[in-house]
Amino acid sequence: MLCYVIMCSYVFYFYLQIFAYQGLGTKLMVAYVDHIRASQMNVEKMLLLSKQALVPFYTRCGFKCVGPADVTHGQLCKLLLEYSFYS
Repeated sequence: MLCYVIMCSYVFYFYLQIFAYQGLGTKLMVAYVDHIRASQMNVEKMLLLSKQALVPFYTRCGFKCVGPADVTHGQLCKLLLEYSFYS
């Protein structure tokens, strides 16, 4: 199984804040997922770490919340989200 891990940067988060509620962040994330799907890398799923506040955004993009992550980034507890290409 090949798994692709997304490291969402603060730049992407900043972008979302500037253009909030215009649908641009969703279009960007969906385009990114579509690019990975079309890459023919045989990826089965994508994983990402998210703050609780951003989970609704990622679920609108097709990700499912798996639960608390085993790793942390900074001081906040992160949640693990998964996008499965074969579900």
